[in-house]
Amino acid sequence: MALNKDDHLPVNAGSHPAQKGYAINVSQNGISFASRSAFHLRDELQLTVEDVSLNFMLNVAATVVRSTALDQEFWRIDCKLQSPLSNEQVAHLKEHAPACYVG
Repeated sequence: MALNKDDHLPVNAGSHPAQKGYAINVSQNGISFASRSAFHLRDELQLTVEDVSLNFMLNVAATVVRSTALDQEFWRIDCKLQSPLSNEQVAHLKEHAPACYVG
């Protein structure tokens, strides 16, 4: 999925507050996002995905499984969710993932 810097859904990374990025992909057991900060393997994150326009908010705990440089500005952060998402949550996030804001 393309990164979109114009449309955002806030997402907070608990151990790196105020770090911003963009959601790339989501599945029932994982989430990938682009971040301006690298995270370490096995870092535990508390992510908050929020879409103010749809009055939707989701808090998830995740563990970093991979951190790969995308370019000079962004890192791709792949995480395993500590609890699986419901089918409804996955469908909603996949619909909006290109616009999800991570931070």
